[in-house]
Amino acid sequence: MAGSREYRFRAVAPGDAALLRGWFTQPGAARWFADPGYADEIARREDANVRGRIVALAGRNIGWVQDYGVHGWGAHHLDFLAQGARGIDMAVGPPDLRGRGHGRRILDAVLEEMEAEGVPAFGIDPHPDNAAAIACYAAVGFRRVREEETPWGRALLMVRAGAGTVG
Repeated sequence: MAGSREYRFRAVAPGDAALLRGWFTQPGAARWFADPGYADEIARREDANVRGRIVALAGRNIGWVQDYGVHGWGAHHLDFLAQGARGIDMAVGPPDLRGRGHGRRILDAVLEEMEAEGVPAFGIDPHPDNAAAIACYAAVGFRRVREEETPWGRALLMVRAGAGTVG
């Protein structure tokens, strides 16, 4: 991945379910990943519309990021974005690494890669009460659009212009 010398990315594999489950059930994360089956869903997902990756730092798995085409399933709360736009979900797993800038730097690397691919816009949808995530996303250029009730719960829709756009 371009611009990501610090981090290494690999595809999520079925064997990653326990790792993800461990991260998602930690204090500070469990509130945002309340569905106990979500880790298993991520690890076994075989959808060409979704790219899931485990993020490593110095050989230690430290996070998860996925991107998906917002127009890939019909109606979606981010489908107001341009054709080709990607939505992003992510988490820094180990509690000792949260709040240290890793989320921002991981997101920078992922966005840089997708911009090089020509992605026109990005959307992200944290819970409106997740102040740390919202601050992270704002730091890399996402702007607030609106709060909305989605099939996955309340979300603050945030967007960022991508390749070849000014915004």
